Amino acid sequence: MRFSHVVLDLDGTLVDTTASQTVALNEVLCARGRKVLDAKAVRLIAGHGLRAMVREAFHLTGDALQDDELTNALTQMRVAYKSHLLELTLVAPGLDRALRELRGSGVHLTVLSNKPQETAIALLDHAGVTGHIAYLVAGDMGYDRKPDPAGLHELMRAVGVEPAHTLMCGSMRLDMQTARNGAVKCAACSPFIDPGLLLGLGADYLLHEVAQLIPLCTGRRKSGRFRA
Repeated sequence: MRFSHVVLDLDGTLVDTTASQTVALNEVLCARGRKVLDAKAVRLIAGHGLRAMVREAFHLTGDALQDDELTNALTQMRVAYKSHLLELTLVAPGLDRALRELRGSGVHLTVLSNKPQETAIALLDHAGVTGHIAYLVAGDMGYDRKPDPAGLHELMRAVGVEPAHTLMCGSMRLDMQTARNGAVKCAACSPFIDPGLLLGLGADYLLHEVAQLIPLCTGRRKSGRFRA
């Protein structure tokens, strides 16, 4: 087996919360007289936490917020995001079947996310795949967040698999940087993002769907490797 441990990014790889983020963020912007952002713009500023997203959204739409204003806007964003989260979140096609087969083949599946633990678990439950995940490291669990490899190292320790047999699978440059920092191979994978954008992430493997992890990890047939 080529990889016996896959560390999965959550948002953008297993699920897509762009719609819920966009609706919630635009509620915050509109309440302060700012123009709204489209989903494409929101996707570009996602991945580093809600505070960073709100800060960048106000940079894009006018003057930056003072610290107290940013805190108030962030509180509103969190409430709005939570209220829209599950009703608008998309799940990757064939996700349950793919993860079930990987787990059945002896592949350890873990999740590394910068999202808070409560949100990450809610999204995994929504996708119906919580039972396939051995361990989760979320953004509020005391580890330095991606692209720092601390969470990645903890997941490898938890499942007892060395870097040479671990694959990081994600949808953003942040995930690729985390893999490089942790000395593991990386795969760019998202059914929600234009493949051309994934190609530019500099990953070791380009996958169009999560199911392609099965041949890549188990070696049952030729994988989708495109770069040494």
